Amino acid sequence: ADSLAVAGPGFRDFSRIAASEPRMWRDILLANRDEILSQTRQFRASLEALEQAITNADGDGAALERLIEQASTARANWRLGQPDS
Repeated sequence: ADSLAVAGPGFRDFSRIAASEPRMWRDILLANRDEILSQTRQFRASLEALEQAITNADGDGAALERLIEQASTARANWRLGQPDS
């Protein structure tokens, strides 16, 4: 709850799903269980890589910068409803 005190308007927009009907999202998550679990594993691995890059950042943080560049490139190439390229 304390982290919500410092959240900006982008978080409100990003998290609007949390204001939706819980039963509906329960059903969606369970119906898509395999893909959801696959995606959460990938997300966890990405978070761990980010944490490691921040923890091990040398003077210039080269590994951290590479992760940010990868995320920026992925975002720039993203197309709604299109597979990764």
